[in-house]
Amino acid sequence: MRWLAFALVGLWGAVGSSRAQSLERLAFAQLDSAMQQPRPVVVLVTTSWCRYCALMRQTTLRDPEVIWQLNQRFYFVELDAEQREPVHFKGTTYAFRPTGQDTGLHDLAATLAEVDGTVTYPTVVMLNPQYEIVFQHPGALTAAELLRVLRQL
Repeated sequence: MRWLAFALVGLWGAVGSSRAQSLERLAFAQLDSAMQQPRPVVVLVTTSWCRYCALMRQTTLRDPEVIWQLNQRFYFVELDAEQREPVHFKGTTYAFRPTGQDTGLHDLAATLAEVDGTVTYPTVVMLNPQYEIVFQHPGALTAAELLRVLRQL
């Protein structure tokens, strides 16, 4: 009887894990080839030290419905606003610009996330398939808030 209980627990775990999805992430360099199947793009502009960014990663971006929506209907890119590597996007090469000792801002992050002259972390940006900004939200979004926006696009 014990072996049956262990077998059922093991089967339950296997079924549960097969339903679990992970969020498919792209780099900006992969977008042009991915756009062979045009979709809107969701960009999450973050930094490594941002607590609200970490909170979004740990909650909103782990929600099964958010993952399903992003994987099925959108391309998802997370952009570190302080990354040092240049990014080629829409025919332009964007670079990191130092703003002080050991600090700075990537030009692409500024281009996508700046609202009223300020870049806030995180910022959720949605681009249409032509890479035009159709939505910007400075600050973290809950799963319910993000789903509401995703379903409107």
